[in-house]
Amino acid sequence: MKNIYFIIKLFVLCSFAVIAYISIVLLSYESYYYCNDKNCLTFVETIKGRDLVVKVYDKRIYSRLQMKNSSYMEFYPEYIPYFEEDDNGRFIVHSDSEPKIAIGDMSNIKFVLSGYECCGTPFYKLNYYMIIF
Repeated sequence: MKNIYFIIKLFVLCSFAVIAYISIVLLSYESYYYCNDKNCLTFVETIKGRDLVVKVYDKRIYSRLQMKNSSYMEFYPEYIPYFEEDDNGRFIVHSDSEPKIAIGDMSNIKFVLSGYECCGTPFYKLNYYMIIF
């Protein structure tokens, strides 16, 4: 009898672990951030339809709810956005093409249309974390 209860507990625990792992892998977003003394900048890789897009936020994003309610610029990853800081602590985002979508007021970010790999740091070399919930 004890072996059956142990096997049932083990099965339930393993099934919860598998469900948690699958939800983290399938439902999470990769994000990269950089913060200076005044502002933060976050790059989040999301999927729209069959396309991968990079959304640029002018603050630190911790959850999906913040992603829906914040202003952002959207780029295709082929035109990798680079960024640098100006003297006032604002961020300058460089890209090979204009943003696909720009929603809201981006007060901490200035967009500059420039050549491929022009200047600054690419977003994928920043601090990495996953947005799960």
